[in-house]
Amino acid sequence: MSCSCQREPDVLPTCTNTRRIRTEYESKLRELEADRQEAEEGRAQVGRYKAVLLKQRDIMIALTARLNERDETIIRMQVGPSRRCSPRHAV
Repeated sequence: MSCSCQREPDVLPTCTNTRRIRTEYESKLRELEADRQEAEEGRAQVGRYKAVLLKQRDIMIALTARLNERDETIIRMQVGPSRRCSPRHAV
């Protein structure tokens, strides 16, 4: 199939314009696809970052619970001997 511009000289500017416009649109489509891929990679990175933050939060919650248990044990140990000593001193 040949272009009509080869048969009709007055159509030549339109054929050239069509090629130029096609090239421009193809270029814009490539740019859009690159932007889309970049955005997709950004969303994936945000997802990974969110997962890391959630894991960090869970670790901090577990650590806080463990520290609270340790503090309670220390308090019990400190309170325990003083109760045992009190009756001896009272006697």
